[in-house]
Amino acid sequence: MTERPEPIDLLQGTLDLLILKALHRLEQDGWLAAEWGESENNRRAKYYQLTPSGRRQLRTKSEHWQRVSLAMGRALRAT
Repeated sequence: MTERPEPIDLLQGTLDLLILKALHRLEQDGWLAAEWGESENNRRAKYYQLTPSGRRQLRTKSEHWQRVSLAMGRALRAT
């Protein structure tokens, strides 16, 4: 009989995969720069940093999200 993964394990694994895919995509788009280094416990780790283009995108996307969120709030209060 095979053990089935716990739902929380499956969710965490899925979330981890989505984050890794997003980081990879952002790096390919030039919004993140990545560099390998050593962690505090002497393990190999990849460190990410926003590029100037990434900072512009973050600002643009944040402003857009604020406008959408404000509009949604207004629409919900109107009903």
